[in-house]
Amino acid sequence: MGDFGIKISQPGFDIITTGDENLLLTSKYNAFKVAQTAVVDWSIVGPSGGVDKTITHNLGYKPGFMFFFEVDGVDGRIIADSYSSVSGVSTFSNMYDTYLEISINGSPGDSGSLRYFIFADIIE
Repeated sequence: MGDFGIKISQPGFDIITTGDENLLLTSKYNAFKVAQTAVVDWSIVGPSGGVDKTITHNLGYKPGFMFFFEVDGVDGRIIADSYSSVSGVSTFSNMYDTYLEISINGSPGDSGSLRYFIFADIIE
């Protein structure tokens, strides 16, 4: 039967003859399957110095996840893990069977955005 699957090559490369290094997408390899993603804006108001974001996923199990966050006025995007910090703003996250909770701590007036990815595959 031979070579089958999904391939998308970079502009200027023949999809039939090019190597994997010139592909934008190939089904030859396993990849993360994203169940849910979005951008969430956040702002710290009041003297508490923190804000909690709860993101419902209703998958019924604790999926893998990752998120990036930005602090307004600070160059760069931070890949966050369970605890991350940049420019005086820190994040702490927990995944549950039906939701992801992200706590953001900093100073009143701090704001920014975060993009999260919740993966569909069950971690075994």
